[in-house]
Amino acid sequence: MTLHAITGIETALFDIVGKKLNVPVYQLLGGKYRDKIRIYADCHAGDSLESISPVLLTRTPHWDKNANVEEEQELSMKFHGGKRSEAGMINPENYAEQAKKMVAKGFTALKFDIDVPTPYSMDDYNLSLTRKEINFMVSLVAAVRNAVGDDVDIAIDCHWNYNANDVIKLARACEPYDLLWLEDPTPPENIDALRWVTHETKVPIASGENHYLRHQFPRF
Repeated sequence: MTLHAITGIETALFDIVGKKLNVPVYQLLGGKYRDKIRIYADCHAGDSLESISPVLLTRTPHWDKNANVEEEQELSMKFHGGKRSEAGMINPENYAEQAKKMVAKGFTALKFDIDVPTPYSMDDYNLSLTRKEINFMVSLVAAVRNAVGDDVDIAIDCHWNYNANDVIKLARACEPYDLLWLEDPTPPENIDALRWVTHETKVPIASGENHYLRHQFPRF
């Protein structure tokens, strides 16, 4: 949280200097490099509703008539704050439908959460994946690829939730679907595990949002 606060202060200081000099902040950072950038749609877990609690955990939105206290307490660290009871709502059909909706809005790149409750989840408190869990996760990726074809890029996010050995199996199983990237497969502090995953799959690995300041990046 301290580093997040430092980042906010630094951004505010850049804004102050830019206003003082009457120039956009990008001029302070070396000048404009391009006129436009491509963005992707973060589709989360298909059609699942999502809200963020004051402690940054996913919860049922307060305006959802099905919300209740017991459901909001049923959180899992393995599923990025999701609930095991959501497993029945997460399926390839929902992922495919959400993908089609985003493509219809004009997006040419999509990202989906892959660290989701599955019908085969056994242990919420370790970083392992069973073969059935991996197969289910791959079925989500396959559904999205089949829904959008080859002209749309697809990325998936693991939110640092798995051990290197199992996520390598997942990444290799996803190779036929030509992913744009697989994001944050292993805990962010374990650079060696991240390096191992990167070397053991053809899928590009994305990471870095939980690394801060210059001294943390040379290890990459």
